[in-house]
Amino acid sequence: MIPGNYYRFKVRARNALGWGSFSSEIPIKAATRPDKMAAAVTALDSATGGVKITFTAPSDNADTITAYKIEIAHPTSQWSATSDCDGSNSMI
Repeated sequence: MIPGNYYRFKVRARNALGWGSFSSEIPIKAATRPDKMAAAVTALDSATGGVKITFTAPSDNADTITAYKIEIAHPTSQWSATSDCDGSNSMI
């Protein structure tokens, strides 16, 4: 399969009495998960005192990236993601 191309699939089953009918066609776009993210760069925002996280989008591998998830951990706590830091707003 070639990433980015669409393919159609259908299936049918067989038992001792023979083959059944095919299913309806199912369209599938060939793609794979996005590539691994490169390291993010962080900096303190002098205007707000917050942290800015900058990163370059990885290859989408033939399907549009629809979201990013940013997880944050204090050195003594578990990783967590917050709803206001999901990567959809580059200003957060």
